[in-house]
Amino acid sequence: MNKITDSLIENLPTREDLVNALGLASRRSTTADFATVIGVFGAGLLIGAGLALLFAPKSGEDLRHDLGERFSSINQDDVTSGFNRGATDFRTAQSSVGT
Repeated sequence: MNKITDSLIENLPTREDLVNALGLASRRSTTADFATVIGVFGAGLLIGAGLALLFAPKSGEDLRHDLGERFSSINQDDVTSGFNRGATDFRTAQSSVGT
């Protein structure tokens, strides 16, 4: 390209510059906000459940026995499908942030 074209391309305003010049603001993606809220809520849920188990009024042996029963009842397919669902939700949120 020639120098005039290169200079013109370098000096064009960005999309953000045009939006600001019109007095508008960029919209935030509600999907990204929703994914963040769900992630924080899920982490809080897990932390709260763990703390509830730690401070439960049971002996250590009873608590370990109960935890062993609960974890043995979790099916590997349930865990895998949960991770796959989470990965799909993440990819969806990630692609919507880019647009």
